[in-house]
Amino acid sequence: MSTNSIRYYTLTDCCDPSIQFNVRLDKSSWNPFWGPDVVWLYAGPTTNYVATDGSIKPLENNKCYHVEGKQADIAVVLGYDVLQDTSFFYTGKTVCEDKQPLDADYAICPTCVTPCFKLTNCDGDTFLTITDLSAYVNTFITINDNSDCWFVEESPNECSGVTTTVTYVSACSACTCNCYTVSGTGTISYIGCDNVAYSGVLAPVQVCALTKPIFDSDGSGTITTSAGCVDGECPEICYKLTECTTGAVINSKSQNLFAYLGNVVTIEGQAGCYTVEATDPDYECDCPIDVIVRFDYVDCTACEPTIAYRLTSCDNEEQIIYTTQDLSEYKNKVVELEDPCGCYTVEEINVVPPSDTTVVIQAGGFDTCTECKTTYYKLTSCDGVDPITYTSTDLSAYVGRVIQLVGCEKCFTVSEFIGVPTNPVGVTFYSQYTDCAACLKDFACRCSTIYNEGDREDTFTYIDCNGINQITAPVAAKSRSERYCVIRWTSGTLPLYHGNCTQRDADSPWTCPVQTYPVKSIKPGYNTPSCSIEKYEKISCNFGEQLYKSVVQKRYGVSSCCPEEIDKWTIKKELIELQALVDPNYTCSTSPSTCGCNSSNCTTCNCSTPKTCSSWEL
Repeated sequence: MSTNSIRYYTLTDCCDPSIQFNVRLDKSSWNPFWGPDVVWLYAGPTTNYVATDGSIKPLENNKCYHVEGKQADIAVVLGYDVLQDTSFFYTGKTVCEDKQPLDADYAICPTCVTPCFKLTNCDGDTFLTITDLSAYVNTFITINDNSDCWFVEESPNECSGVTTTVTYVSACSACTCNCYTVSGTGTISYIGCDNVAYSGVLAPVQVCALTKPIFDSDGSGTITTSAGCVDGECPEICYKLTECTTGAVINSKSQNLFAYLGNVVTIEGQAGCYTVEATDPDYECDCPIDVIVRFDYVDCTACEPTIAYRLTSCDNEEQIIYTTQDLSEYKNKVVELEDPCGCYTVEEINVVPPSDTTVVIQAGGFDTCTECKTTYYKLTSCDGVDPITYTSTDLSAYVGRVIQLVGCEKCFTVSEFIGVPTNPVGVTFYSQYTDCAACLKDFACRCSTIYNEGDREDTFTYIDCNGINQITAPVAAKSRSERYCVIRWTSGTLPLYHGNCTQRDADSPWTCPVQTYPVKSIKPGYNTPSCSIEKYEKISCNFGEQLYKSVVQKRYGVSSCCPEEIDKWTIKKELIELQALVDPNYTCSTSPSTCGCNSSNCTTCNCSTPKTCSSWEL
């Protein structure tokens, strides 16, 4: 050996003998290595050095190396890296292969981890190899004489017992990004179109992948290729959703439906259960809508809920009745069950009830327990005209009888009402009767007429004084009927009353009072004493004309051309009105004091001789 030779050390990785380092020591540093060539445990930091094959490799912490001292020319040794750390511990072993742990060991070498790589081809076939393919991780390569493209991924802790080795040939890119439809359960693994290995993906699912997905150990189902992906996305599919009961169809392009193919789902905003199926490209996808799946089921039977009802007593919350009867119309309401059950709140439940009881609804639709527990009564007017009155006043003692109320001149039959009436009122009992006729006879019997406001002849109804419904004789349009003895009119308007009717005895008919007419000084119309119709009309018309002119003057300031005329015709009008007060048929005795005559002419002065409008200077 040349005098210029210098000592250096070769460190061989005990787990991978292909990794070797030639290192030299700094002259000033202490030499950690002594004795024969043995195995040392490196405890310093992981540091990169130039390996004997020229590549950069790490000197790894907590890893054993076989250290061998050697010599070479100075020029050669100076080309080696200087060992940066001398934290080495002697193991007591001379060779790396000695794995038997002994009590005399100074240090224990950790278990070597065999490098492991998983290769997957386009069809989803896989195998493991211990060949170091770390330089090709997450890429596709060809190996040996195989023409397939294989994706390389690290697979630590999976190579136990594996001895397969391969020879790298070249890079490749033969796999196509396809859309795969996965149905079934469990998880799948595949290489995505982004050259990323995916595992544990839950099925069912639709994915874009470079390799056909495979089921993991916990999964099973079917995997089909649907179409090529576009920009890493599966092409849009139209899904047909058919309602289980009605057969109604909803179309949707919501791609999240893929996960529910073959299943039954409920949809947000839609009632019912729907089967999910994918359509072929020729399907007319009319009016597709976006849907959000709420729940999914294996079939229609599982989807359609068990509808039952829980009835809770208003008086005791612990008293509960379950039933599968259809009580949907009483949901969230209160019902009254047959005695002695009482009132119960109704709640829908979607589970199989612990028991199933048949119930009889006596009344239902109450909003509160108070309403349900309140008894209502119906008051029906005996005349059959007035609307029915409802009340919560306790009239239980009068059910089936006829009553009068305070402040109401009517008769009512009383019956119990099942349910909650509209606008019940409070009433005050006055008197009771066996029937309507007895009650009605308690009212005054009056003589009355009714007016026909219509444009044609008509008849009208009334209750007579015996409490019997009667009908009038036909009444001409715009005319008033003849007189009848009535308790109450049940049709018609504008009744007139002409006093109370009477009867001679209990068996006699009721009769109206006799009509009387006031004595008038003159007959109506133009029949004025000693005046012609022409003269009466002349005076009256001229007076009316002057009166009109007077009003116009006062209202609008338009003066008359003959203002004296108003006085003239006013006087004439008053004279004929005064004269009309004289009864031409009245005869009075002679009275000198009245007539103003003396004894010589008293026979010729007759007070009975009337002055007429014709005798005055009108």
